[in-house]
Amino acid sequence: MNENWLIGFIEAECSFTRGSTTRRYKDKLYKYKYPSFKVTQTEAVEILKYLKNFFGVGSIQGNKEYVVNGRKGCIIIANFLQGKLIIKKRQKQFENWRKQFKL
Repeated sequence: MNENWLIGFIEAECSFTRGSTTRRYKDKLYKYKYPSFKVTQTEAVEILKYLKNFFGVGSIQGNKEYVVNGRKGCIIIANFLQGKLIIKKRQKQFENWRKQFKL
């Protein structure tokens, strides 16, 4: 797979989201938000495996989603995609996600 194909595929199938978790510390609950990147593909799990190997981060969930949670992994994704997205709507989503988490 060449880089242009990979970027196009990611652009068509990905979502830039935010995850959250709640943790207890000294009888208080704290909610943490973290960046999350997902690519959904129900037809070809091989592509998800390729993404996992290519980026070296993330996991495949349920043989249908490649998921990267947390700042460290999402920085790798953000650095790769920076300036390469073509669709205006996806560019805006990406920039908002990147700025929200300072990636």
